[in-house]
Amino acid sequence: MITENNLPSRQSMRKTEFNYASPEYYFVTICCKNKQSLFGNIFNNKMILNLFGNIAMETWQTIINKYVHLTIYAIQIMPNHLHVIIKLHHEIIENNNNQAADFKQKIVTLSTIIGSYKSMVSNACLKKIDLNNLTHEQKFLSENGTIWQRNFYDTIIRDDISLKEIERYIHENPLRWQERLNQQNKSL
Repeated sequence: MITENNLPSRQSMRKTEFNYASPEYYFVTICCKNKQSLFGNIFNNKMILNLFGNIAMETWQTIINKYVHLTIYAIQIMPNHLHVIIKLHHEIIENNNNQAADFKQKIVTLSTIIGSYKSMVSNACLKKIDLNNLTHEQKFLSENGTIWQRNFYDTIIRDDISLKEIERYIHENPLRWQERLNQQNKSL
């Protein structure tokens, strides 16, 4: 569809009939722009985070502190994407100091949370750029202004069986990554 300024309009990937502030479990995948490996490498079937990968992991704690109506159930950062299971609540969750938040916070949508996360990670990574000694990741960020693909993928998790299957998928992701690399190398 073309808008009045002759630019294509972007279609949302979210279900139009669903309230993404609903208290549900959500399986979210966020990809790096152009499938660039910016967060580290897989070594011996384990993800080894680099500077940007550590920032991406640590920022989830900031998100938990900022949005008291969510719980992170599982996270796996991969070289060029990440998976996370987020549980939204309508009650206030106690913070890490076992103290309930003493303020009422507006319930936010999954898109707001992911948008905040992506912005925080990009800004924190931008602050780490060393112009005198650019790594591949820093050069990519300085040239593109972001490390993220425009959108994110989500699945609403409907039952405990799906939750456990997705959790297993997330935790086994580094092993599958290594297996794919091994198969690609054999075919060369």
